[in-house]
Amino acid sequence: MKNENMIHHFLTYIQYEKRLSKHTIKSYENDLKQLSEFLENHLSGLLPEKASYQDLRGWVLNLLEQEYSTASVNRKVACVRAFYKYLLKQKEITEDPTAKLRNLKMPKRVPSFVKEEEMQVSSVVETTTRTFAELRDQMVIELLYGTGIRLSELLDLKVTDYQVTQGTIKVTGKGMKQRIIPCNRILSEYFSIYLKERGDLEHSYLIVTDKLAPAYPMLIQRIVKKHLLQVSQVEKKSPHVLRHTFATHMLHRGADLNDIKELLGHANLSATQVYTHHSLDQLKKSYKKAHPKSIENE
Repeated sequence: MKNENMIHHFLTYIQYEKRLSKHTIKSYENDLKQLSEFLENHLSGLLPEKASYQDLRGWVLNLLEQEYSTASVNRKVACVRAFYKYLLKQKEITEDPTAKLRNLKMPKRVPSFVKEEEMQVSSVVETTTRTFAELRDQMVIELLYGTGIRLSELLDLKVTDYQVTQGTIKVTGKGMKQRIIPCNRILSEYFSIYLKERGDLEHSYLIVTDKLAPAYPMLIQRIVKKHLLQVSQVEKKSPHVLRHTFATHMLHRGADLNDIKELLGHANLSATQVYTHHSLDQLKKSYKKAHPKSIENE
């Protein structure tokens, strides 16, 4: 098989066998094309099945020279690692060149989040006082903050995923795993107003553009950035920050860590435990303020 065919067969495999999301598949496709271009330009058109550990290490160093973040490089390495495991399974190679390829050490960073009082500025108003785009933008903010879903999950939501009688949404996450998330009262009210304004369309995607086409990542990112610029000084202004904000506020209000794990769609608890840092800070502040023998009260 030629290089392009290998990539094509792998992408077909992860779509139909692994059932990964279309956004993940597109990301993998871009990463593999990037690797192919590196092999073509720097190693005289070397085919992937001929690449060695040293060749792939050179690719990683090239990514770092282009100033890709540690997280981005590790994500690309994970993609390439999956690709070579597939080649090994298909007996296109006899040894896995990624076996010794290690992830870069990630700097320890606490997730950014918006203060609780800064997220209490929105309210449901009559649709006559706002345009459809304004209503849609607020709906996006309420969905991301009210449920903690990922950007890709938001884009994949269909109108039928919202259950009016139960007040829940059905979310399809990584690996096509589905979970049910409750909607708060304000979010439910937004759903009621938004769906009437959205009307019946040829497609069933919930969030749409101004021209009523399915929404795309950059649109959502612009919506979130615009909103957070108005209400918060948080450094990062992205959809993922609202996911962090959802989890942090839930933990501050006493939600069980396992429940937050299920709501976020995390595969294991370790991914959720990063939010306990904020909770511990909150507990320390409460302790110093309330305990009779704390320094502040002495």
